[in-house]
Amino acid sequence: MSHEEQIEILDLMTVLKAETRPIEGHTDPGAIQDCWSDVFLKLVSYFSSRPLRQVIEEKKATAFEKEYEASDAEALGILIAQHFNWDGEQIFQTMFNAFEDANFHTFNKQLKEMWEKETEVFRIIENIERND
Repeated sequence: MSHEEQIEILDLMTVLKAETRPIEGHTDPGAIQDCWSDVFLKLVSYFSSRPLRQVIEEKKATAFEKEYEASDAEALGILIAQHFNWDGEQIFQTMFNAFEDANFHTFNKQLKEMWEKETEVFRIIENIERND
């Protein structure tokens, strides 16, 4: 992150801090949201500007034992799971779209059917737990 980008983020955080302090007993939710949005966009811009290769290599270096040689697929799998906060549906959609892009249409049809059966089981369990 460049020095200028760091200063921009610090400036946004300063504004955010000022906007979130109570004024006459309340804060301005619109200003708070705008500030957080700006901070989020700056951070996303920074992290998304790094090449995917660099992100994968960083994950391989931090998520595995040093003596283990993790594959790109393993590291990318962790990154995807973390990105979607371990939400199975989002992870499935990512995998599904990757297979679609690679023209595995028949396989995807079967995979989707299996996923729908699996998620139906979870819905049934959730309903039972709610009714207990």
